[in-house]
Amino acid sequence: LTRGKVYEALENRDRAVRWYKAALSADMKCYEALNNLVDKRMIGYDEQRQLLQSLEKSNTAYKWLQPMYKLKLQQHEEK
Repeated sequence: LTRGKVYEALENRDRAVRWYKAALSADMKCYEALNNLVDKRMIGYDEQRQLLQSLEKSNTAYKWLQPMYKLKLQQHEEK
């Protein structure tokens, strides 16, 4: 997460996205990483969906988070 913030501050969005995704892959509970990716429009809607699907497959222990993340993406889609 910290690396993503640093690269974002340096205006290197590609690396920031890579590290935010890595933070989510390492810990699906890292809501701040998802929030940064979505709210700051760092990734498009299709890429958001792909990310959510990959998290669902790799982190079955956190199924309780999936509805919240889906709601986050739906709210962003409506804007």
